Amino acid sequence: TLVRQKLTPDGKSFTLYGTSSYFLGNRRPYEQDWATLFHLLETRQIAPVIMRRFPILEAAKANELLESGTVVGNVVLVAPELLNGDASSS
Repeated sequence: TLVRQKLTPDGKSFTLYGTSSYFLGNRRPYEQDWATLFHLLETRQIAPVIMRRFPILEAAKANELLESGTVVGNVVLVAPELLNGDASSS
C-alpha cells in the first residue's frame, strides 16, 4: 500500500510502498503497478538513486551505513563479480 507520512512542519514527507498485503488480497493492482514500474525503468523515464554498492559478503558494512542515517538513495548488495573491482562505486 502507498502511505504518506508528514515528517516536519515544513511539509517534508516520504513515501513507503510495500507488498506485504499483496498476498492477502487482490493481486491485480500490484501486477499493474509492477508493469508500470518496469516500463518506466526500461524506457529510462525513472532511474534508481544508488548511493553505494557493496559486495554481498560486506552486508554488515552496508547495514552500518544504513543505520548511520546518512543514506540518500539506495544501498545495493551485489555479487562481487558485478562490482568491476570497486565496492564503493555508485
